[in-house]
Amino acid sequence: MISFILVNYNTLNLTYESIKSIIESFDDKNEYEIILVDNNSKDGSKEFFLNLEKKLNNFKYIYLEENLGFAKANNTGFKYSKGEYIYILNPDTLLHTKNINQIIDNKFAKDEKIAVIATKVIYGDGSLQPNVQKFTNLFTVSLRLLEIGKIVRNNKFLLNIFKYLPFKPKVINVYLQNFNEERKESFIDWASGCSLIFRRDIFEKLGGFDEKIFMYTEDEEICYRVHKLGYKILYTPDIVITHFVGKSSKNINDFIVKTKVKSEFYYFKKHFPKKINRLKFIYNIVSFLGYPFSKRLRIIRKTLKEITE
Repeated sequence: MISFILVNYNTLNLTYESIKSIIESFDDKNEYEIILVDNNSKDGSKEFFLNLEKKLNNFKYIYLEENLGFAKANNTGFKYSKGEYIYILNPDTLLHTKNINQIIDNKFAKDEKIAVIATKVIYGDGSLQPNVQKFTNLFTVSLRLLEIGKIVRNNKFLLNIFKYLPFKPKVINVYLQNFNEERKESFIDWASGCSLIFRRDIFEKLGGFDEKIFMYTEDEEICYRVHKLGYKILYTPDIVITHFVGKSSKNINDFIVKTKVKSEFYYFKKHFPKKINRLKFIYNIVSFLGYPFSKRLRIIRKTLKEITE
């Protein structure tokens, strides 16, 4: 059985559409369960999903009295789960692949070292969403701060230039493969937490997501620990979801930017403590140079001062 765990925060309509897509993807309701953890939504979600819980035997609704963040909420959902597989799925997604149980069984059966499956992810317009990544290093931190990936994927001309560069770092090659419609099944470093399928025993062995991370970076962090334990993460295009990216945190505000910075610094301090001073240096340089031109970089610079004082 697959245990779908979704975390809702004031996204009632999107979350309900996601739940419906799961239900419609199965012929046998005994093959799955849906566990919805609600981070103290105030948009009518509580009343709506409590009522839905009465109608669906394989749907569990957990309403939290405070917003615990993505990591802790998913771990809470896991405690109520019974499935052999744990499918962490964002509430702003739609599952398209029918009866995925057999697909998941076959993928995990290929290699006993496979602990996690990452799926193909597309945008609402049907185009590919870049969800597979190499592990973060100081070079990729610089690219992300400068929003190079965002600029490239929104500009086909620049995307083509990057594609045909004679020499490309491996991290750029991996990123560009996200735009290849024919991308094959392969082992990867990590993928977005919007759609990750864990073996239950491995998720339990890992202790779930690191609850010191409120949200952002928790997906890369848990995937890093998967590799440290000697297990593998498999990307497959055989399971497809639509991710309406950012809809569950669509307002780019101080809180979101600050949380991303704090999460990344925590991740580096935990796993790469010797690189923390170089990380600070990169953040300082980029935020200083971009300070007059970017509200995001001004927030980052202010956050940097808060966490390094």
